[in-house]
Amino acid sequence: MIIMDTHIRVWWVHNDARLTDSIREHIRANEEKGLGVSVISCWEVAKLVEINKLSLVPKLQLGNAVPEAPASYY
Repeated sequence: MIIMDTHIRVWWVHNDARLTDSIREHIRANEEKGLGVSVISCWEVAKLVEINKLSLVPKLQLGNAVPEAPASYY
């Protein structure tokens, strides 16, 4: 599992050009093993959104094929 720093996770999600090709490949190569973020990274993202330094655009999934979250998320 890879634990990503806040800015790396934000750049990955937004496909930001600042994320180098070698880092992208490293992340892709380890996706199946798991990608994680620290709880503090979640807080940092929330604070950046709160002060309008970051905008999150949700990806919508159309149709009835909405994956179920594992029971541990409930």
